[in-house]
Amino acid sequence: MLGNANKLGGKDASQYVTNDRFAVITGTITINNGNGIVSVDYPTGFSQQNCVPVSYGFNYVTDGTWLGFGVISGIYSTGVRLTSTKVTFMVNTLLSGGGKSFTSNYKLVLMKIS
Repeated sequence: MLGNANKLGGKDASQYVTNDRFAVITGTITINNGNGIVSVDYPTGFSQQNCVPVSYGFNYVTDGTWLGFGVISGIYSTGVRLTSTKVTFMVNTLLSGGGKSFTSNYKLVLMKIS
């Protein structure tokens, strides 16, 4: 089923369900002063109770590098929150005084566990 793009919660996000157990969500996130957050609906068949995030990251605009999860180069911290209704991807600067402002692409992979 690869390539079945859908809007998730009216946001600029696409879901690509590769099989019944994995979903890749892609979209854009706006980083203001080093911080950004975007929330989208769960892909069809996925929920807070039946999945976990297995990978996520964003595209750092200065050189096009994809940055992974956790603390990145001592500059950014990233995370995913699964609520009862939304999947939320967050980027936060670790720099005192804030950081850069830009729009970036993000990717997030969910895996069903039950």
